[in-house]
Amino acid sequence: MAATKKAAAGPKAAPRFETVKLAVAGRIATITLNRPQRLNAINAQMPRDIRAAVEAANADDRVHVIVARRRRQGVFAPATTSRSTPRAAPPTRIPSRCRGTR
Repeated sequence: MAATKKAAAGPKAAPRFETVKLAVAGRIATITLNRPQRLNAINAQMPRDIRAAVEAANADDRVHVIVARRRRQGVFAPATTSRSTPRAAPPTRIPSRCRGTR
C-alpha cells in the first residue's frame, strides 16, 4: 500500500478589516492601524478589528511575532487634541538626598 502525501497548504489569505490591515510575512504578522485620514483615532470599530486581527494571527501556525504599527505620519494623542482635558501637573522635583550619586 503506497502512502499518499498530503499537499502542503499554501499561504492563507489574510482576512480583511475595516480599520486595520493584517499582513503575514514569514513568522511575523503586522497589524497596521489604517485610518490615516483621522490620524488613526480609535473609533467604535477599531478595537473589534484589532481583536479579530490578533485572533487571526494567533490561529496561524506560521506566526511567532505580532507587530502593531500605524499607517503614514501622524499620531492621535487625545490629551493634546481635547480642550476638555486638564493640563498635566508640572513634574515634581526630586530632593537631592534621593538622587543617586555617580
